[in-house]
Amino acid sequence: MVSSGALGWRSIFLVLVPFLVIAPVLGALTIRQAQETRRVSFAPVQFLLMAAGFVALVLATNAASTSAWISPEVLGLFVLSMALIAGFVLLSRRSDDPLLRVRIFTDRTYALSIVYVVLIQAAVLALGYLIPYFAQVGKSMDSFAAGCLLLSGCIIGALLTPFGGGILDRFGPMRPILTGAVIGVVTLVLFAVLGVHGSGVRLALIYALFPICQGLSVSNSMTNGLRSLPDDLQADSNAAFNTIQQLGGAIRTAVVTAIVNAAEAADPVAGTATGTQLSFHVLTGQGRFVAGKAMGGGMLETPAGFPCRAVVEREEAFMTGETVIAVPGPDVRVELPGGFVVDTDRGRLDLERVHRWLSTDAYWALGRSRDFVERAAAASVNFGVYGPDGAQVGYARVVTDGVAFGWLCDVYVAREVRGRGLGVALSRTVVETFRRLRLKRLMLITPDAHDLYAEVGFVSFPDPEKLMVLGPLIAEGRSS
Repeated sequence: MVSSGALGWRSIFLVLVPFLVIAPVLGALTIRQAQETRRVSFAPVQFLLMAAGFVALVLATNAASTSAWISPEVLGLFVLSMALIAGFVLLSRRSDDPLLRVRIFTDRTYALSIVYVVLIQAAVLALGYLIPYFAQVGKSMDSFAAGCLLLSGCIIGALLTPFGGGILDRFGPMRPILTGAVIGVVTLVLFAVLGVHGSGVRLALIYALFPICQGLSVSNSMTNGLRSLPDDLQADSNAAFNTIQQLGGAIRTAVVTAIVNAAEAADPVAGTATGTQLSFHVLTGQGRFVAGKAMGGGMLETPAGFPCRAVVEREEAFMTGETVIAVPGPDVRVELPGGFVVDTDRGRLDLERVHRWLSTDAYWALGRSRDFVERAAAASVNFGVYGPDGAQVGYARVVTDGVAFGWLCDVYVAREVRGRGLGVALSRTVVETFRRLRLKRLMLITPDAHDLYAEVGFVSFPDPEKLMVLGPLIAEGRSS
């Protein structure tokens, strides 16, 4: 706004050029590849269908600003957009190597996180258009003053964003996201009630609240949504987040522009106030919707009723005169093909069978005592695999503080059921359970099962020379 008033609207793009030059230089200096890259195929037909569908959707929304929403042109573009996107989804689901694995949207936490982020960011862009435009047309402010109305909010947002991740790490996703959602709704209600009445200073003061919502909840919602998906879907989920976020912003800006233009048709000045007021009400309804999804729609749920602090709580149990820490297990139950089930119910564990497996058939635990097995299970989060008849056929346990670190050990599948993928399924259940708890690191030792664990996301430790051990070492080549 400032540059456009002095040098013309094209100067806005010239001002951005230095930032666009600096950004890739900083990226090249600071971004490091954490994982090995691999060649992937490109699906041109899927890309064209998706791109054309998105273009048609944006054109339909833009056309609504000059034509009626139910005009043949707008409706035709909407129908075309839906058909193209449906074609993209259909081809993606049938493809062995799709452009985007659309099954990411079947995860409720991820899908709701996308909805939340897109609508909040869309509101930010809509306000960035509405406030300066209304200030210039409705309040007769010059472009410099109108642009400055957003300045305080932008500064607050820039200062707050770096702290958002720290709040997430300390308190989990619920507090910052819900706090941000409530602040966002309050801000939009203030705009709806007071926005077109009073001075430009009032607009600036109200707008200064909204970046608090953005800083507390947007990046944290993205993190929360991405953490709900396995590592092999992270690239797809990131791509979807970025693409849909930009698309949502473009559509929301077009929608509020259409509302304002329709109101201005009768009276350019009074219509601007009316259109802006109506747009504020629409954004308020949108804000209430996303806040409701955050509070009660399942966006912040953890899997299978597993509370985030479940493995942090401790209770004392006494065995053989010594204090043993008993860790309450997560309530996780996953049904597998063939009638098998992975269950964390400690009451189902057949510790006598587990002891027999480990002490006689697991090379890392040969000769382990029954007391050792019981005490280890009491201090761990236990995962049992059960067959169609209910008999236990597999076991794994994780020693963890529930926040920063976990050690996966004693992974065992009975010989009579090996070869059915139960080891991978068991390991994947463990990984997914603790990923959703935001556990920072999960480790294990294996001499010969690297391929199995690689399937669920484990990689070789990058700096093994940094690891140290205290205690008697087991024989070379064995794991514990």
